[in-house]
Amino acid sequence: MNLRRLRLALLPLSVGALGCGESTVPTDPPAVAAGTYVLESVDGCALATPAEQCPFRRNPLHVDGTMVLGSNGQAARVIRYQLPGEASPRTDASVGTFTLRRGVVDFALREQIEEASRVWRFRATLADERLTVRYPHPADGETVEVFRRQ
Repeated sequence: MNLRRLRLALLPLSVGALGCGESTVPTDPPAVAAGTYVLESVDGCALATPAEQCPFRRNPLHVDGTMVLGSNGQAARVIRYQLPGEASPRTDASVGTFTLRRGVVDFALREQIEEASRVWRFRATLADERLTVRYPHPADGETVEVFRRQ
C-alpha cells in the first residue's frame, strides 16, 4: 500500500477521533452516582434548624426526603413536607430516570399520583458525595435541596 492510500484509509479514523464538541462526550455510567441520598438541607438550612432561624426558608417546609439513584439509570425521589395549618405532613413521590455527565445529573421524573401526566425535568450537580438539586420555587426564586449519600 502506498503512502497516499494509507493516508486516505486513515482519514476517517482521524476525523472521527476529533469529534464535534459536547455530543461526542459519553454519558457517565449511572453506577457512578448509584445509591441512596438523604435530604440534608433546603435553601441553605439544615432540616433540624427551626424555621425562624432560616431567613430563606419558605413554605412548604421540608420535613425529610430521599433520592434513590439506581445503577440502571432509574431514579426515585420522596419528599415529606409540612404546609402551614395542616396537622400532618404530605408526601411527594416521583419516579423516572436520570443521566450523568461530568458531575451533572439530568432527571426526568413523574409524580406518583393518578392524574400526573407531566414529566418534571430538572438538573442537579453531584460532588463530594452530595447531590445539589435546584428548581424554581412556585412563589418566587429558587429552591435548593442538598442530599448527602448514605
